[in-house]
Amino acid sequence: MDMRKFTEGKTGGIDQFCPPLCFELAGQSFYFEMDDGFDYELKFIDEKTLEWNFAGKEPAKADYLCVKGDETTYLLSFDLQDVQQRENHTFVIDKENWLCTRILSRIGDNPRYPYLIAPKYEFGAIKREGVEYRVY
Repeated sequence: MDMRKFTEGKTGGIDQFCPPLCFELAGQSFYFEMDDGFDYELKFIDEKTLEWNFAGKEPAKADYLCVKGDETTYLLSFDLQDVQQRENHTFVIDKENWLCTRILSRIGDNPRYPYLIAPKYEFGAIKREGVEYRVY
């Protein structure tokens, strides 16, 4: 069977098999208290754009994609703009347990294999009014 007929005229990659995009986070903002000590802020401007920054630093804008895992879990991804090496930030936001996972993926860190993507996983909590963050 010639499989090319199923891809003719399509430019999408694996994202063509993803669930519909979620726009529920538009207008919301989050402050993540990360276990590595570098807190992070996300502010969703609209359905396509967000502002991100490490706490205390200048915010930058990025276009994002978000899909919903279940009623309280979101998978969010965006590429950093105006950087030397391509870098992607992916977040798993769990609003039921008020936790988050941040995956930083960079290309070009490995001198032997420059196109190998190097992910780094970091865990944290979503800051809430009146609740102190504790590391166990």
